[in-house]
Amino acid sequence: MDQTTRTLQLISLQHELAMAIGLDLALKPMLRQFLTVCMRRLPLRAVHVYFYHGDNNRMQFQNLSEKDLIPHYLTFPEVMKSSPHLVPDLAEYLNHVTQGLKTIQVDEKNSSRYYHLFGLEDLGNIIFECNTGFLEQSISYSLVPVMKRLQAGCRACIEHEYLQQEMHERKQMTAALKQAKNAALKAQKEAEMANHSKTRFLANMSHELRTPLNAIIGYSELLQEESEDIDAGFTGDCKKINAAGEYLLGLINDILDISKIEAGKMDFYPEYFEFDHLLNDVVNVIQPLLEKNANQLQIDMQGRIGQLYTDKTKLRQILFNLLSNASKFTQQGLIQLKVQALDKPEWFCLQVEDNGIGMDAEQLDKIFEAFTQADSSTTRNYGGTGLGLAITQQFVRMMGGDIQAQSEIGVGSCFSIELPSQLCLGSQTRQ
Repeated sequence: MDQTTRTLQLISLQHELAMAIGLDLALKPMLRQFLTVCMRRLPLRAVHVYFYHGDNNRMQFQNLSEKDLIPHYLTFPEVMKSSPHLVPDLAEYLNHVTQGLKTIQVDEKNSSRYYHLFGLEDLGNIIFECNTGFLEQSISYSLVPVMKRLQAGCRACIEHEYLQQEMHERKQMTAALKQAKNAALKAQKEAEMANHSKTRFLANMSHELRTPLNAIIGYSELLQEESEDIDAGFTGDCKKINAAGEYLLGLINDILDISKIEAGKMDFYPEYFEFDHLLNDVVNVIQPLLEKNANQLQIDMQGRIGQLYTDKTKLRQILFNLLSNASKFTQQGLIQLKVQALDKPEWFCLQVEDNGIGMDAEQLDKIFEAFTQADSSTTRNYGGTGLGLAITQQFVRMMGGDIQAQSEIGVGSCFSIELPSQLCLGSQTRQ
């Protein structure tokens, strides 16, 4: 065979191997194509591919695909195996990456084995196991640039599979986030529907309960008047019935108010009135609660408030809730009500301070939550539904004001409210 023909054959071999490298971006199919050409064009018994895995410095074929389980090494044309296989007597060469080209002859009793080791730099080694002797020097040398291209092709395949894996994980994450978002939206919708159902139920039940309660309260007042006229001796019982009815009606009114607030249907009816008149009304109503626990009420007027334009009923309820709360949690103590005109025009402050049982920081954090009291013992010892302060806070905010609370166990509590003298329904807050 002349030199020209030999050169053309080498060029043809290089070309076919180079084409096999560029046929696929998946590592295993690309290697299969490359090794098929090697086995067909070269006098080889087998080809072994070892990729550096990094575990115990062993050369292994790396598993790069999540679904396509690739063995640790690849031997062609034998069937790929799942357990690592080392070519006999070549273990020492497989503990590190071979640089360039090495030729190795392993002598046995009656024969010898001939190997060509091509290094793929930091990726691994590829081993040609020859049939009867080494490849011709011209062939082995012509394969060196091909192996460099194979190394670049393997690296490209690895990067591609990493990118594919990352894209797959991102798609899974996106799908999971979408599913979580849909679940959250569904849960939110169900919660809103349940909340609306609860609000409608509370409102309807409150109305249904208030009607017979008003009748009970009315008849108890009539019986009380008649018993006093005829001195029948059951006046005290009538008073108890009336007091119990009024207490229960107050609880129902609180439930109705909080349900209206949650449903966004709380109406305000502003009117002009003198604050002093409203304060006198509240003091007269709160007096029995003060006397019940032997408390004293001290009023400190710091400046004249004068005429207000706001919802008189809501402001009365705010002040009554704070004073009744202070009266309930104070025994034989002093309750102070400070009324102050603020420096900012058309703003005033109400401050209710007591020397009652007080609260710790944890209890203070949840006092404005609906149906919540300081702790379970508070409900047992003092009663109530835990709605008074929640309603007070909502009323204050809807009227454009703010409420703050301070407390210390065994010292007492202080609630401060700042409100505009002109009703703004939450559209204005104090700067």
